[in-house]
Amino acid sequence: MQESSRHNRRTIKIAAAIAAFLVIGLVVLGVVSLTYGDKAKQLVVAEINKHLLVPAEVGEVEFTLFRNFPDASVVFRQVAIKPPAGAGEAPGLLHAKGISLRFGIFSLFTGEYRIRSVDIQEASVTLWRDKDGRNNFEVWKKGGSEEGKKVDFDIQRVVLRKSKVYYRDVAAGNDLAVAISYVTLKGKISGAVVEAGLSGNLAAERLLIGPDDYSLKESINLHADVILDQDAGTINITRAGLRAGGEDFSVSGLLSYGKRVNATDLLISVEQADIEKLFILIPERFTASLKDYRPGGRLTAELRVKGNYGGKQSPLVTAGFSVKKGSLAHLQHKTRLSGIMASGSYTAKTGIRADRLEFTEFEGSAGKGNFRGKLQLENSVRPKVNLTLSASLFLDEIAAFMPEGQITDARGKLVADISYEGSFDAAARVPEKASGLVSLADAGFVLVKDGRKLSDLNAELELRNGSVMIDRLSLKTGRSDLSLSGNFRNLAAFLFQKDQPLFFDAAVRSERLCLEDIAPASAATTAGEGQPGNAATAIFPERVGFNAAISCDLFTYRDFSAEKVSGRLSLDDRVLRVGSFSMKAMDGSVSGSGVLNNRYGSHAQVVCNVSLHDVDIQRLFREFGDFGQTSLQSRHLKGRADAEVQYGATISNRFETDAASVSAIADLEIRDGELVGFEPLQELSRFLDADELMNVKFSTLKNRVEIARKTVIIPEMEVKSSVMGLKGYGSHTFGNDIDYHLNLLLSEIGRNKKRRNPAPAGASEIAEGANTRLFLHLTGTVDQPVFRYDSQAVVKKMADDFKNQKQELRQALRSEFGKDRNAPPPKDKKASEVKFEIEWDED
Repeated sequence: MQESSRHNRRTIKIAAAIAAFLVIGLVVLGVVSLTYGDKAKQLVVAEINKHLLVPAEVGEVEFTLFRNFPDASVVFRQVAIKPPAGAGEAPGLLHAKGISLRFGIFSLFTGEYRIRSVDIQEASVTLWRDKDGRNNFEVWKKGGSEEGKKVDFDIQRVVLRKSKVYYRDVAAGNDLAVAISYVTLKGKISGAVVEAGLSGNLAAERLLIGPDDYSLKESINLHADVILDQDAGTINITRAGLRAGGEDFSVSGLLSYGKRVNATDLLISVEQADIEKLFILIPERFTASLKDYRPGGRLTAELRVKGNYGGKQSPLVTAGFSVKKGSLAHLQHKTRLSGIMASGSYTAKTGIRADRLEFTEFEGSAGKGNFRGKLQLENSVRPKVNLTLSASLFLDEIAAFMPEGQITDARGKLVADISYEGSFDAAARVPEKASGLVSLADAGFVLVKDGRKLSDLNAELELRNGSVMIDRLSLKTGRSDLSLSGNFRNLAAFLFQKDQPLFFDAAVRSERLCLEDIAPASAATTAGEGQPGNAATAIFPERVGFNAAISCDLFTYRDFSAEKVSGRLSLDDRVLRVGSFSMKAMDGSVSGSGVLNNRYGSHAQVVCNVSLHDVDIQRLFREFGDFGQTSLQSRHLKGRADAEVQYGATISNRFETDAASVSAIADLEIRDGELVGFEPLQELSRFLDADELMNVKFSTLKNRVEIARKTVIIPEMEVKSSVMGLKGYGSHTFGNDIDYHLNLLLSEIGRNKKRRNPAPAGASEIAEGANTRLFLHLTGTVDQPVFRYDSQAVVKKMADDFKNQKQELRQALRSEFGKDRNAPPPKDKKASEVKFEIEWDED
């Protein structure tokens, strides 16, 4: 117990002694500070003023022995250094919250102050050079040591805390911004050469060298040994290590500065680094094409930056690398490549030199599939590719790596063993060299543009330089099936690059082909009801052309159907040409040719010549939508027909006909025809039996019918029907306005029905055989017709008949007495002198 008590008293005495010593020390330091502090401040400020070439503003100057003990410090608060005179619009060099100049405490007693350390807090340092080479950082007067001077700046250590350093070289086009948490620079100065060690934590927030951005916003821990030669304007990094993103890098090389064009030769290397962490560090200009992907694995790489920078010049950036256990996952899809092993090199774009990526070898897997090969990719903007690939892949497992925005819901198996060299850019004019085989089995996908689903896609393809030979390709879409063989040109560029053309020659076979399935109307409805379409919703895609021989067992479009269809089609610049075709349709046969021009984008122009033989006329009108009119419809007609038709019209991208655009000429022959329930004919019921008019039969009818400006024009014709012998002509608009001129024999009127009103005297004329012919004029509309006697037609008919009779009489007299009469010359001379000649008026 006594032992413990003595120990406690001893401890108390020691603590008291230490406290007394500290108090005495503090008192002594305070006395020294009061005694020598003002003198030290005056000497240091005076010496700084001798060396500064520019004015400096200082809010407050302090002297302290306590802040950096055992060193004494002169502290400047709120410091601002102005730009040099004549530097134009140069910014100030420095704005700092505090700058401490440190020197040994014994300098206070000797009177000679050696400034060995500078501590800068919360500063903004701006280094600036204009296009003429003037700068704002040459603010310290150069000169040799002075004998007997009281203050010597022998700075061996500089500390920056919570500061930012900016450097801008207007002439060279370089712009840097570095954020510093804490950086210490230690070293020694021998004339213009500074040997220094640098350590600390910083972030290169802006690193624009010439036209290129190398900014790194991740924090970097740095340890480096450098040699700065101020006369040569070079920084030699003898050894450096930095840690960023949790990975360690080593750096060495040479960097020049201060000139319009400067040189650099830097080497950066990393071993077995986490690729995902590195990906975050790489400047965005190098990773923009991979923004939707997440890479993984381990990377060993060596990056070299060599060449001139500044003056719109950029150094050459090259890298050699190897990857182990790599992966590449799409951020929005479940697609993932894994088990990647690769080695290769990369050269970044510099000036007119294109970037280049080379995999000397690679291999990996995608789900149940696998791949291996080698690749050279030059110029990512206009890619030139040299690829050797062996792969067995499932489309649903590589969907994210397929053309974006074109297809979805892909499935099926792809097997490829190919070699390809060429460009995906037609403007590059690089000839393609390709060989190998590609096969698709049980594949399918949905086209994003119009929602069409393609299924049961099976193919055997052979690459032959710039062409893809299709030995076999079959697919289904909607109700249709297609199988083809042929030659596709520029297929790779069309699939993987935008704005690339595709052309193919093919033989196409189909058991059933529905036009809606291969040119769906849904593509045009996206523009909205009543709005015009555009190129994106056109019937035919841009930059696709073909020559094709077609054979189809059954072809349908809406109400139309045909069997045993054959023909030749070509598509170029959205113009579909049908060179010749034949088919069995409408219980007869059809052949012809035509053009469908979709260059307008929002609509198409149709022109065709068609021959119809022994077709069912009722089916003809029904399956062609009554040719866009509502006057004479399929329900009105029966019979068989031959026809030669010239047809033209404008259709929408939904294959809807613009009635006003329809123009047609049809030379018709109708056999065993019937006119059933034709409303305008019912008006004759006042003269003929109404029941008979409901179903008018005729044996043969020949005429030319024209359609123009929404009007059906019927030239004059004669119809010998089961009811009467009828002659007439007229027109019938799509709006059901009618204008018919008819005439018929009075002897056929009233055989079974008594007329309610006798015809006026001027409405008839005596025809051949003493028969009287009645002339009628039918106008108004189908729903409200106006029936009247046609006196003008009688006058015209009589005038035409009289003119014809005059012509017949004139011809007879000419034959008998005219100068053209063929007769032997007279024997009597006198008789030959007699001249007998009749001159006839042409009217």
